[in-house]
Amino acid sequence: MNNVNKRKIQSKVIWIAIFIGYLSIWLIPLFHKYQGKGKGVDEALKLPRDPTQFKWYVIPFLPIVLYFYFDELAKRNYSGVLAGLAFFL
Repeated sequence: MNNVNKRKIQSKVIWIAIFIGYLSIWLIPLFHKYQGKGKGVDEALKLPRDPTQFKWYVIPFLPIVLYFYFDELAKRNYSGVLAGLAFFL
């Protein structure tokens, strides 16, 4: 077998594995009964609404980060922007 055929087989195997993974993630909850809230859900839901969680450095930090992103977009450095977004997300 040449390298092209090996790569095609490898890509098919990888895509099948990804498909099985996604399928299992979506189907497993159908076979389990989830009742009620989990431990710590109420505390987690209160945190985003708590004003003491907001820190002062967020306000100047956001425009600085946006400046760097738009600067990289102006340079057409899309790989840098995607790498920054992947690091952030």
